[in-house]
Amino acid sequence: MPTFFLAFLATVLVIAAGRDALFVARLSEAHSRAPGLHVAIVLAVLAFATVPVWLAGSMAPLLGGAAGRLFVAVALLVAGAELLLLRSSPAPAEPTQSTVATALVLAVRLVSGASGFLLLALAARGTAPAAFTAAGGLVGALAVLSAAAIAGEDWERLPLAIVRPSVGVALLLAATVIGWIAIT
Repeated sequence: MPTFFLAFLATVLVIAAGRDALFVARLSEAHSRAPGLHVAIVLAVLAFATVPVWLAGSMAPLLGGAAGRLFVAVALLVAGAELLLLRSSPAPAEPTQSTVATALVLAVRLVSGASGFLLLALAARGTAPAAFTAAGGLVGALAVLSAAAIAGEDWERLPLAIVRPSVGVALLLAATVIGWIAIT
């Protein structure tokens, strides 16, 4: 169960403080909170939870001991840097009304972003079955993205200017500690 909670917490922190939740909130506002967006979120989150964990299955035998800890440290470093350096894109001027296209774009953003890389690292390094890591990532991403879709423009009223740097620095500190432990 610790693997589930670790994946859940990491996913919630990175997605909520990062660009993906804001993207979904802006899409929700542009779509006038259409129910198709929630279907797209579910489809994208399913891809987000399965693709990194599936890839981790082939990487796990290579990441034993210090190499695994160092891989998790690099994933935390990338997540922290993404939160500190990258800014979100503006609201879409003419968003598509296609649920499949929205799901595809959101799935690619999630899988290829810091949250997907962090889920990959946690699944590759995890001691429990990868299904627990996938379930934690799925539940965390679904909770945050659904909340962002429901909030719409209210999501931008959250103190993201304070939360993003705070979470980014915390992730960088965690990466430093884990990396130091891995190399000593």
